Amino acid sequence: MIDSIYLAFINIITSHNSFLTFILMFTPFIVFFEGPLQLITMIGIFRFAKQQLAQSDLLTQLPHVSCCITCYSEGKSVINTIKSLTFQTYPGLIEIIAVVDGALQNKDTLLAVQSCKEFVENTTNRKLLIIPKWQRGGRVSSLNAALKIACGEIFMALDGDTSFDNNMVVNAVKHFNNDNVVAVSGNLRVRNASKSLATRLQALEYILSISAGKTGLSAFGIVNNISGAFGVF
Repeated sequence: MIDSIYLAFINIITSHNSFLTFILMFTPFIVFFEGPLQLITMIGIFRFAKQQLAQSDLLTQLPHVSCCITCYSEGKSVINTIKSLTFQTYPGLIEIIAVVDGALQNKDTLLAVQSCKEFVENTTNRKLLIIPKWQRGGRVSSLNAALKIACGEIFMALDGDTSFDNNMVVNAVKHFNNDNVVAVSGNLRVRNASKSLATRLQALEYILSISAGKTGLSAFGIVNNISGAFGVF
């Protein structure tokens, strides 16, 4: 029966002019999927704002947090990532695990990570572990390497070219006061949004798909994916 309906629909859209064909092809997608999703997102944003006003800023626990930075060819940019994690206002222990994938051909990135060792170790409740993976294995391989040595109750998967607000860890940890929460998706923004037209368009995409999209869905507990660049588990 489904096949018959599909063939009938194809016959309809191919028997009319190109504009009508376009309308008939995309209307079902907009009406049955994209439209309801956007409506739920918009309602969720207002619901999220209301929930935030009622939320307490107090931490009820201080779990050990492990932050895995997956590095490849970021070079000195990874220093900003490590420093932004070191400067977190979170009073508990933060273990920073920098995994340099393909360290043999990415010596600049490895040296940049190593240059942060003394700085991090001299900061209270901060620890830096460095894993140089000499052969490139990819992102999943890097995460698995970090998981083998991570001691934190909360594990963060972070990209090597990202930086974070100083209260990021505090805000992430608070979500896990709810036993039903198993993962949290970070709110990503483009740092160099004003650099070019391409970065402006990327910033707009991030606002719509991540900032607005995941914020709205999170109000109903239906976030459909956790960002690879900023995911908390």
